[in-house]
Amino acid sequence: MAVNSGLNIEQRLNDLWKAEDSKNLVRACLFNLIIVSQKKEQSNYFQDLIKGVVGRFPCRIIFITYDTASNEGKLDVNVRAEMVGATGLKIACELIEIQVSGMEEEKKIPFLILPNIVPDLPVYLLWTQDPSKSAELLSFLKNYISKVIFDAEGALNLKSFSQGVLDLVQKYSISVGDINWTALKGWRKIIASLFSEKECLVQLSRMKLIKIHYNVIASKLLKHNEREAIYLQAWIAAQLKCQFESYEVNEGNIRIGYQRPLLPTTFLLIPEENTNHEPGSILSIEFESAQDRAHFVLKRGPEKMLGSNEPSRQVFVHSSTADYCNVPYCLYLPQRQISSDLIEEIFLKESSQHYMNMLKKLSEINFNNKMEFQKKSNSEIGS
Repeated sequence: MAVNSGLNIEQRLNDLWKAEDSKNLVRACLFNLIIVSQKKEQSNYFQDLIKGVVGRFPCRIIFITYDTASNEGKLDVNVRAEMVGATGLKIACELIEIQVSGMEEEKKIPFLILPNIVPDLPVYLLWTQDPSKSAELLSFLKNYISKVIFDAEGALNLKSFSQGVLDLVQKYSISVGDINWTALKGWRKIIASLFSEKECLVQLSRMKLIKIHYNVIASKLLKHNEREAIYLQAWIAAQLKCQFESYEVNEGNIRIGYQRPLLPTTFLLIPEENTNHEPGSILSIEFESAQDRAHFVLKRGPEKMLGSNEPSRQVFVHSSTADYCNVPYCLYLPQRQISSDLIEEIFLKESSQHYMNMLKKLSEINFNNKMEFQKKSNSEIGS
């Protein structure tokens, strides 16, 4: 049931629970989650995200949507209950939805948020845009939130986004997280394990070309399929202590050049369409060394999981040099789900130094403000 009767949210919450009083419900709240978004067209994306979080951990959610396309001053508030449990006794928690447009109405948002935070519980903020946008709201909330979690999908430019997150950490000394970074955890672990041996680590330091193939299959929810690939290359470049040199987009392929003391290294991000995997996900990674013709390939299984409609989580590993060819073997990626990534970021205590190093590398790259990529089939990309 939803209640909409003015801006007195406390009264509306009371009315909500009076209406639900006759039902077999238990109210529960483990933490506060504030979601700030400007992506009105992605309401289904956030509704699925909210259901995924509440289904595992009941919490009070304050969901704020900025309508930047409208010049009309407008402020709408809706309060409803989110239920957990299919049968019998159900657990319920509150969802407060706020839709706002116009500068004068935006100024009221902090005064709607603060009185409706459940006291003595952690407060987590999911920020889905450039942190330099609506900076006043971030500044207002900094003393009340336990952690800011970013979703880079809403950022128009990764350079300004990355610099904004770094400035936020430096200015306010608050903990930050990132859903895209968490989504790459499996790939980061596989790469780290592959090059954990001293000999392999030396070969990694000699890599001249690293190709990352990513999925550009059309999606109503995802507009920037290249984001995870760009994150991954920036993390590798940061670990190799590369210095940014050049960036270009040619027929949909992104080429990023770096300089190192020993030799230059080029990252080539190649789009592919693959209906068996999630939009924006990494499909394969190839490492080519400048010496010994060392070649490492990490490639996701092409098919769905056996007996399931879920994407395969297998990653096949092939490695060879001029002198030997290792027996291929298989590693596994964790199952991906954005609500699980968000929950993991909520309960991680601190931001990793690897993440901060990756952001510093992204802040050096002069991305185009509008990155339009041509979708190419596998046969077109082969060269």
